Amino acid sequence: MNGPDSPTCAEIDEDSDVESRVADYTIGTRLVYGAFAWSQEAQVRSLFTALASKHGVAVALVSDGGEILRPSAPGADKSAKPARKRFWGR
Repeated sequence: MNGPDSPTCAEIDEDSDVESRVADYTIGTRLVYGAFAWSQEAQVRSLFTALASKHGVAVALVSDGGEILRPSAPGADKSAKPARKRFWGR
């Protein structure tokens, strides 16, 4: 969506499918954030949660009820667990 390699408005106008494939993301030391088209939700959610689990970072599902999937403590069950509080206090 943003950055030096993002498609131009002309490229989006030329290929209407481009808009459904662009994504915006941030990768931090304890967080993975991504914004993408709803048409890509199932595939992207699976990829993000698998990579987050592998690398021990949290995933906040802010557009889907505010759930935050957090990494487990070392030596604990490796499955991510939802946060007790909703994101942004909702």
